[in-house]
Amino acid sequence: MQEIQLTDATTFALKRASRQQDKFTRECSRIKQRIRSFCAWVIPGVKECFEDPFSQVARTFYWHFTDPFKAKRAGIKGIRGRLEKATKKKIEDSL
Repeated sequence: MQEIQLTDATTFALKRASRQQDKFTRECSRIKQRIRSFCAWVIPGVKECFEDPFSQVARTFYWHFTDPFKAKRAGIKGIRGRLEKATKKKIEDSL
């Protein structure tokens, strides 16, 4: 006979929460990768436009201008205006 050691409820809850957080983190990474791949497919070269592909500027661009025809209709001034309004920062034409 061997005595078994059962973990207390707090330790078990912490272990379960750690597993859930790990699963959530992996799923978020997969979703971000799918979004990045989709954007690169729709608008080739868009990844190089932003330092951080999930910054406020990038997310606003993806939200409003994923359709390249909509981006072309808006033009540089329209895109800059939308990004500046959303981020409250000055956006350079070079972006």
